[in-house]
Amino acid sequence: MGTVTHALPDRHPAGASLAVLDLGAAEPVRVYLGGLGSASTVAFAEVTGHPELAGHGRHILIDLIGSGWSDHDDTFGHTIDEHARTVIGVLDELALREVTLIGHSLGGSIAISLAAQRPDLVGHLIVAEPNLDPGSARSPPRSPPPTRTRSPRPATRASSTSCSKPNPNTPGRWPAGPPAPCTAPRSRCWPTARQRFAHSWPPSPNQAATSPANAQPRT
Repeated sequence: MGTVTHALPDRHPAGASLAVLDLGAAEPVRVYLGGLGSASTVAFAEVTGHPELAGHGRHILIDLIGSGWSDHDDTFGHTIDEHARTVIGVLDELALREVTLIGHSLGGSIAISLAAQRPDLVGHLIVAEPNLDPGSARSPPRSPPPTRTRSPRPATRASSTSCSKPNPNTPGRWPAGPPAPCTAPRSRCWPTARQRFAHSWPPSPNQAATSPANAQPRT
């Protein structure tokens, strides 16, 4: 594998190393650009070794900045046009013209941008799954999600006719007769244990003696 050092224009004075795999010789010259985060030197190696292509022309596989075996550069913007300019620098350094430029996914968008910037470098353009309107490599900002409001729940209260209640004139005692069936939520009704002592009124002596209100503490 050969390495070409190319200074990123107006970005990094020392330059960043681009990994370039140069295979074969003579014409035609095919240049391969991989997708986002892909190592072209690995992804296209099987393609260049195909019997229909191996030994026929020259194959140049380029890893983009920040991908594969190429350097990462925090000062690099990683836009499609910037990636295209770095590839242009490699082709100029290798003195190549009218190459067959092959790009997949992000590499296809970079290939389109390269062909628009330097049509003299591209003889044939082959792209697979590119963004045909490359523009910027950065996605547009997303709008915030809509605000959801919840309507308040109406308060549910048990009416005096839906649950049995203590007699207000006699605290702690139940009204005469068995308790009415509770139709409100259980949390709003009196506990079932209290209702066990309200089957009759007034209570019998045995019932009054066993009522929780008259229970004596154990010693």
